[in-house]
Order: sequence, then C-alpha cells, then structure tokens
Amino acid sequence: MWIRILAWLIDMAVVALPTAAALWFFEREPPNPGLVFLVSISVYLIYAAGLEASKFRGTIGKLVLGLEVVDELGWQLTLTKSIGRNAAKLLSFSPLSAFTDVAWNERKRAWHDDLANTLVVFRSSNQ
Repeated sequence: MWIRILAWLIDMAVVALPTAAALWFFEREPPNPGLVFLVSISVYLIYAAGLEASKFRGTIGKLVLGLEVVDELGWQLTLTKSIGRNAAKLLSFSPLSAFTDVAWNERKRAWHDDLANTLVVFRSSNQ
C-alpha cells in the first residue's frame, strides 16, 4: 500500500506544481489553495487516465517505483477502462478513504481497482 501512496505523491508533485505555477502566472497573484487542489485533481485524472492506457501502463510515479496498471488478465488498459478507473478514484478520496482498503484486502486493490477490475502490479523484468 505504501508504495502506491508514494507513487501518488510523486504524481501529485508532477501535476500540482506546474498547475499552481500556471495559475499564478495567469492570475498574477498567489493562487487560492482550493482552486489549485480542484484544478490539480482534474488535471491528475486526465494525466493518469492517459498514461495508464498508454504503452507505459502507469503514471510517472508508478514508472519510477516499478509499478504498472493492468486489467485482471494482465493486459494494458483501454482508454475507456482507464477513464472509468480514474473517475472511480473520486470514491477513494471519500471520507471513508478507500485507499486504506488496499492494506487489508488480499489483492491490494483500492475501490477504484475493484470497480474497474484492474490491478496495480510490479513491472515484469521482460518489458
């Protein structure tokens, strides 16, 4: 579970820092943290869906840590499945924090993985 949280933190840095800088540039004053958060989450969902459906099979954070997202058969996600998986992440950000479910379920799947029938696995060495 912790490696997935670390991957997410890396990804949020990749997304949030440029987002905050762009907002600051266009507003010419320090951006509202709430606005940075909302825009960053929106950009993150697009970023994650695109990269997870690509040949990379994961975001920059996942790539750095040797992880990839696959369907239950080990195949690359379609863009439709990746969009669904990432939209379902909004449930995982709920107050019940389904991310903690990863620590206790056998397959280490968060709610969004269960809903989309996906897995986050370590990359095989033959890729």
